Amino acid sequence: MTLAAVGVTGMGWVLMISSMLLWAALLVAISITAYRWLKQRPVAQQRVPALPPLEILRQRLERGEIDAPTYVRMRAELEDELRRH
Repeated sequence: MTLAAVGVTGMGWVLMISSMLLWAALLVAISITAYRWLKQRPVAQQRVPALPPLEILRQRLERGEIDAPTYVRMRAELEDELRRH
């Protein structure tokens, strides 16, 4: 049995091929869009470089989160820890 026998004529071929090409183009467009979107996402997720511990401690003192005696004690502990490594 041929395609012409089941009613697929010249116009039917054109419609079938056009439909297949349309779906293929749609899949390519979705793939390209998804690739570009995923490629750009890590930019927003980049980590901010960590500040050195002593700098963080100094900033906490400036903001008033800790008092001067606590700052001196914690700074000594941090410096001892940094010397050990």
